Amino acid sequence: MGAWITELKDLKNMVVDYFQKLFTPEREMRPNTIRGGFPELLEREKEALSRDFTIEDIRSALFQMHPNKAPGPDGFHALFFQRFWDTVREAVCGFLLPILNGDASPEEVNGTLITLIPKTEDPQNLTQFRPISLCNVLYKIIPKCLVNRINPILPKLVSPNQSSFVPKRQIIDNIIISQEVIHTMRKKNAQRLWMILKLDHEKAYDSFLRDTLDALDLPRDWTSKVMKCVETTFIQVLWNGEKTERFRPKRGLRQGDPLSPYLFILIMERLSHLINQALFYKQ
Repeated sequence: MGAWITELKDLKNMVVDYFQKLFTPEREMRPNTIRGGFPELLEREKEALSRDFTIEDIRSALFQMHPNKAPGPDGFHALFFQRFWDTVREAVCGFLLPILNGDASPEEVNGTLITLIPKTEDPQNLTQFRPISLCNVLYKIIPKCLVNRINPILPKLVSPNQSSFVPKRQIIDNIIISQEVIHTMRKKNAQRLWMILKLDHEKAYDSFLRDTLDALDLPRDWTSKVMKCVETTFIQVLWNGEKTERFRPKRGLRQGDPLSPYLFILIMERLSHLINQALFYKQ
C-alpha cells in the first residue's frame, strides 16, 4: 500500500514524476531485426506518399476536424481557423508547408497538454485516470495531412485481422468475432487451458515505431515527417487547472494525436508478423 498524498504541491510533483517515468524507457530497446511480412509497395504508391503537399491538402485536413474539440496549449479551436480561413490561410500555409515539404521542425507547435479523465467514480491513484492529449490545431493539421496520404494504401498494409481505422472496414466485425471466441472458450470442455491476452501499447518505444516504419519500406521523407511529429513533442499535465512543468517523452503514443491510431495499427500489424513467424518456426 502506498502513502496518501493530500498537499497540492506534493500532488503536482507526483503527477509530473509519474508521467515522466511512464514516458521514459527504463533501458534502451533493440528492435527485432525480422523485417518480413509487409507487402511491397508499388513505385506509384511511394510517389503518391512523397509528392509535395498543397494549400488544398492543408485546407482539407483542417476542415476534417471537429470545430469545437478541446484546444491545445495555444487555446485556439479548429473553428477559429475554419471560420477565418480566408484571413489566416496565407500565414497558416506559410508556416506549415516548409514542415510538410521540407526539413522544418513542428516543435514550435508540438506542445501537448495532458488532461486526466477518471476511469472510476472514486479514483485513488493515477492509474485510474485516462490521459488524453490536447494538441494545437496547427500541429494536428500536419499528421492529418500525413494520414490522408497513407489512407489509400492502408488496406494493403494491414491484414484483414484488423478493422479499426482502415478504410472500408468496420470495427464491429472484430467485436462480434471476439464475443464469439470468448463464448466458445467458456463453453468448451477441453483438456487444455485457454487464454486471451489484452495488450497495452501505452508505452510503445519510439525505436520500435521507427523500425516498423522502416520495415514498411515507406519513403524516407514520409517516415522522417512522422518521426518528427513523435519526437519533437513536449508535454505538460493539467492538474487542478494548472500546467505542470514541461518534459519531453521518449516513448508512447499520445491519445488525441491524429497519427496515433494509425501508428498503433501498424505496430500491431508488425507484432502480428512476429507472432506468426514464431509460430511457423515453433519458437
